[in-house]
Amino acid sequence: MTRRKPLSRVAGDHDGVAHAAGPQEVSFTVIAGDDALLWANAESNRNAWNQLWTACPWSTAFQSSAFFGIWSRNYRESWSPLLVIGRRNGSLMGVMPLAENADLIVGAGAHQAEYQGAISSEADALVFFAGALAALTTHAPHRDLRLRYLPPNVPPTVVEWLGRHRRATLIPCQTQHLFVDSATIDAAMKKAGNKSKLNRLRRLGLVDFRRLTPALLEAEFDRIVAMYDFRQGALHDTCPFSEDDRKLPFHVDWLRNAPNQLQATGLYVDDQLISAVLVVRSKEEAHLAISAFSPAHAACSPNKLNIYFAARSLCDEGAAVLDLTPGDDPWKARFASRVRIAWDVKVFASPWVARALRVRLAAKQLVRRALAGAGLSVDGVRGLVRWPGRVWRGKQRSKEGAQTQYMFDIGAPRFDDQARATVPVNCLHDLLNLAARLQRNARSSFLANALRRIERGDRCFVAFDQTRRAHCLGWLRAQNKAEAVVFDGFWLSDPADLGTAVSCLSAMVRAVANGPPSARAGLLNLRRDQQILCAAATVVSRDRTRADASSVISDLSRRVVNL
Repeated sequence: MTRRKPLSRVAGDHDGVAHAAGPQEVSFTVIAGDDALLWANAESNRNAWNQLWTACPWSTAFQSSAFFGIWSRNYRESWSPLLVIGRRNGSLMGVMPLAENADLIVGAGAHQAEYQGAISSEADALVFFAGALAALTTHAPHRDLRLRYLPPNVPPTVVEWLGRHRRATLIPCQTQHLFVDSATIDAAMKKAGNKSKLNRLRRLGLVDFRRLTPALLEAEFDRIVAMYDFRQGALHDTCPFSEDDRKLPFHVDWLRNAPNQLQATGLYVDDQLISAVLVVRSKEEAHLAISAFSPAHAACSPNKLNIYFAARSLCDEGAAVLDLTPGDDPWKARFASRVRIAWDVKVFASPWVARALRVRLAAKQLVRRALAGAGLSVDGVRGLVRWPGRVWRGKQRSKEGAQTQYMFDIGAPRFDDQARATVPVNCLHDLLNLAARLQRNARSSFLANALRRIERGDRCFVAFDQTRRAHCLGWLRAQNKAEAVVFDGFWLSDPADLGTAVSCLSAMVRAVANGPPSARAGLLNLRRDQQILCAAATVVSRDRTRADASSVISDLSRRVVNL
């Protein structure tokens, strides 16, 4: 139900804020649901909001009226829009764009917004924050408020006041900033390591940095999403676009209706996108939104090179800072020209919950300091605690995974192009599709292993049956001139059919036969319980009469030695 809560005061004495203004000069209104969208879409209100946003020293794109409207209409089913409006003598004094559900109030954008909070003039900042929290307490007394994160430029008086608030808890987080002046970028690109990586890419093909137009970015979104989800799933056990079916439509909507906010650069090799960097513009600052790159090109650091190119593009357009956003990712520190603090704010309905969280945070800090004094880290201790379980599980896997090896000679086959099936190599969409069928822990391990192997040069082949329910996955290890080509890491679906396994193996053999002639021997590693793969290996290596084998391999030495 839509509710409006006009307040004629800012806050009581218990909030620790003194007010000289008369009781009718400042008022606050909470507008919820469809009424919030109607208010924001009214031309006079939108103009006043935009003027306030332009004048506010710490405002980001995530507090703009455009972002509020675009995000709210895409996430209306899970988050109801909410606005806290402050007025002084009838004129707009401040806006806090929010969203609510049954349990929580968050900044507009939720996990899609890097910075959340309120906008006002600097003189009104403390008065508005205090009044907005009081209004929200009246509107939803049993809900918690989460603002992740306050923009780094928020006045210190607001942070100090929130730190004293008995229902609030503040958690600091570092955010790395890269100054995007031309001298800094040119100096970075002239470093020997960066020049070497760029030259390695040039040996692979024509290298091209492009500013992606909205049409081109929209056309490349599927590839960007695959690269992004694949790495995030491997490193952080989350696939943001796969887990949120509104995330891609939201970004497309944002791109179409606010192209001045969402911008992108791409790094191409022979017209294939291998890295994309999406940034969100906020006046003279830009915030890193998405960085994605091909794992097959990881050794050349395409993401690093593309970030510098994005910084150069931003510099040419008048930006001064590229904010790499809050987080302790080690790679961000390598770019940093400046480190600032952003605050994760939690305001609880109960002061006792806030106090308990502050105690837990203080205890964690003491533990970290004690470990640091002993030369240890939290991650290191966790690894020691988990080690016995890892050893046991490793032994179990080695027992269950006893292998059979087949050695065969690879000749120079002539293939029937019309008959052979196409099995893509290193298809991230296929790997994500398979990962989605697994439990969460298994998914993370599967993607982490795939990421490691592709980055070191291994090639992945995934063959599906016509229904795409049965599949066979196999790996070709990075080829060493002094060794045989190794076929291993096979994974069969249950149930799997012989034809799918034959298609996968045949594509792998074909890739080796058509590649450099440095190794003509193949070593096939199979678990002894993979009977279908054993049969497929026999089909591929021996049976000339089967249509599914002869259509793929016409001239291959068939001698198979079971080791």
